[in-house]
Amino acid sequence: MKNITKIISVALLFLSCYFTLVNASEVGGTLNPGLDTGIEGTVLSEPIATPIGGMYTLPQNVSLSASGAESIRYTIDESIPDCSTGNLYSTPIFVGSSQTIKAIACYTIGSSSVASFAYTINLLPPSANPSTGTYTSAQSVALTASGSDSIYYTTDGSIPTCTAGVIYSGIISVSSTKTIKAVACYSAMPSSVANFVYTISSSSSSSGGSSGSSSSSSSSSSSSSGSSGGSSSTTYETGDINEDGNVDEYDFAFMMAAWGISDSDSNFDDDADLNSDNIIDEYDFAILMLHWGE
Repeated sequence: MKNITKIISVALLFLSCYFTLVNASEVGGTLNPGLDTGIEGTVLSEPIATPIGGMYTLPQNVSLSASGAESIRYTIDESIPDCSTGNLYSTPIFVGSSQTIKAIACYTIGSSSVASFAYTINLLPPSANPSTGTYTSAQSVALTASGSDSIYYTTDGSIPTCTAGVIYSGIISVSSTKTIKAVACYSAMPSSVANFVYTISSSSSSSGGSSGSSSSSSSSSSSSSGSSGGSSSTTYETGDINEDGNVDEYDFAFMMAAWGISDSDSNFDDDADLNSDNIIDEYDFAILMLHWGE
């Protein structure tokens, strides 16, 4: 009888230990992606993207990763990738315009769920200094676009692109009313087109008389009196291209911006053509130097 009691006690103890071990194997928590637990196998984790999806003002190079995965497949056309279709990820994905990347991680035992990363790219258009507006004298316009590779512009009303128009290389001389249209290029991806409208309302006026016409570049030291009154028209020194009352480096800058341009070009600056031969060249420069500092 004692032996039977011992056998039953041992059996109960064994069963108690068994159920304790079974319950102890059911543990909670989060497994590290790619970790082989020996119990459930490899965790199939979705790809992650760097930088993450969002809104950006410059193009992005997006890197994908998935710990423990043999490969990653992705699409950018809204289709759903799997481990036999889609683009095989190998290098960062260039995102130059708004789009969504969908990606899946492939493992030897299966594939992850599909991850989506949406990118909105608003490329910054050029800015101008001085800004658009009405001015009483010619302006030297500078264009900038932070982070861009180049800027293209037009002044004839046409729409610039990253292959059409004039590539910006220095200040743009605006001596008469005109509109500058400009686009910034980021790795050949164009921004929206910026429009800068300049209205030039000159403060100078030509004097009319029956005796003859006067040159627009007459000396400021001279003045003409009208027959009906003592008022005189505004006049400027020869070489004062921007009509600010001085012949200086600003006038030189205007001349350099127009250098080599003839009257057949839409960007031709009459005020810089000091000898009126319909081209901006060394002869105009010589006249400018003669009146330098006046």
